[in-house]
Amino acid sequence: MPRKISKSGFPASHYISDLPLSRESEIYLYQSNGQINASNQKALPEKKSYNIDPIPLTPQEQTLIKQAGTIRISNEMDWPPLDFAVAGEPRGYAIDLIRLLAHMTGLKIEFINGYTWPELLDQFKNGDIDVIHPVVRSDMTQDIGVFSDPLITLPQAVVTRPGSDPITTLPQDLHLIIHPQHHFLVPILNKALAAIPDRQRQAMKETWLSPGPEIAQASNQSLETVPYSRLIEIAGQKALENQLHKTVINGEDHLIFVTLLDPDPSSREYFAVVVPSRQILADCLEKLKTSILITIACMILLLPLCWLFATPVVNPIKRLAAENRKIKHRQYDQVTLCSSVIKEIHDLAISLVDMSEAIQQHEQQQADLMDAVIQTSAGAIDDKSPYTGQHCARVPELALMMVRAADQSNTPPFDRFSFHSKDQLREFQIGAWLHDCGKIITPEHIMNKGTKLETIYNRIHEIRMRFEVLWRDAQIQTLEKNWQNRKKTGNGRKNWQPHARHCKPIFPLSPESISAEKNCQKRILNESRHWLPSPGSAISTIGWVCHPRKHPCIPIRLRPCPQRNICSATNPGI
Repeated sequence: MPRKISKSGFPASHYISDLPLSRESEIYLYQSNGQINASNQKALPEKKSYNIDPIPLTPQEQTLIKQAGTIRISNEMDWPPLDFAVAGEPRGYAIDLIRLLAHMTGLKIEFINGYTWPELLDQFKNGDIDVIHPVVRSDMTQDIGVFSDPLITLPQAVVTRPGSDPITTLPQDLHLIIHPQHHFLVPILNKALAAIPDRQRQAMKETWLSPGPEIAQASNQSLETVPYSRLIEIAGQKALENQLHKTVINGEDHLIFVTLLDPDPSSREYFAVVVPSRQILADCLEKLKTSILITIACMILLLPLCWLFATPVVNPIKRLAAENRKIKHRQYDQVTLCSSVIKEIHDLAISLVDMSEAIQQHEQQQADLMDAVIQTSAGAIDDKSPYTGQHCARVPELALMMVRAADQSNTPPFDRFSFHSKDQLREFQIGAWLHDCGKIITPEHIMNKGTKLETIYNRIHEIRMRFEVLWRDAQIQTLEKNWQNRKKTGNGRKNWQPHARHCKPIFPLSPESISAEKNCQKRILNESRHWLPSPGSAISTIGWVCHPRKHPCIPIRLRPCPQRNICSATNPGI
């Protein structure tokens, strides 16, 4: 399959190397077996330049050189060390010699490779190639073009089959064949060949014709293969062609693209590009970086403007958040309307105030419901025992009166007592209402008792003992003072009289009143036993009041109430 040739006058490898993609990427034209036909990668090091001055040309010859333009010269693929190509790059003794002739004459040349020898001959005959080389003069080639002087003389050898006619002579000279339309170049080329110094020819022979590592390298690289096995794998699978494949080469991410150029089964040629990922993304990343920087700069410039336009929106929202926190802490009375020029935010503020009022009303209804349940329970407790006389209703009132007085007092020990919130006062009030809640589950026969569930003992002796202790302390203090001041006063009895007159009124209970009190209790108890209702009905509690100066004992008379089967209390002495 012929290799694609550059329109600019260079072989395929030169054309590929001049592509923008070829800067950091690897481009290969290769066959299915991996053999490289052309590439932008240099397989051999550059040969050393030869310091030879151009030959002098007449004005007519210079005009002919300019009229000739670019001369297309054949380049075979596999004839080392004379004429071959490595990765599409022309190499060999004949190639260097032709380049030297072009340098000496000023002739512009390009090498055409990628074709077989018969194909090169056909293109020469059709005028697509101007010069073919190196060619031995023979009957077959005698009439196809104009021969130049010999380029090089090499000994030839031929192998024949047994029984063939013996060959006694072989041509040893290799020539250039110039197309007839450029026959005027033959004298100029012959002139340049004759002007090549012997030292230059010897240097080229040492480079290409002497056995050495460079010749072996050239022979081996004339059949150079692609350096990555992945390219051969993709070339053998049609499903993987025309796609990007990611691979790692030398620790760096690369992308591989392979496409089929010629589907001819006899010579399938592929085009492959191996590009580092960073190269593909470099332009995008650079543009992205520039875009980010421009965006950041624009945002910085727009920040004051954004702040100016956002203030009418942000400030009302912040005020709404503050009002929302008041609702969270149940400070409904402190919630205010946050006005705003933005209709939606203003409507939201109105709905927030309405919600606050609705929540406050709902909580108040719940509190009222709870109070009603508690008061109903207390009323049920009072109704269960009619002898208490609305005890559960009076206790909360008395308790609140006492606790308010204690809260307002600044004297010890109440100076450190206070209610910190209305909730604490409400908790105390609920506790006062429920102080007798245990009576709900108390059996009737326990509630309706005929007497107290303890010995008839009113602890009056303890009360009297306290007054006696006060009396005794007063006497001791007086005696101690008299003892200390007996020489001055001379009469301690007079000092005692004022204390006695002061303590006498606070000692109201005399032995006679205590005795009368006991007798009164026994009498009332005996009287109450005669008219107690039947078992299971309400039983009264006997109450009495003692006063030392008016009555020794004031009994409370109880009379049964036939309508409700309970007893009502009366006091005939009052």
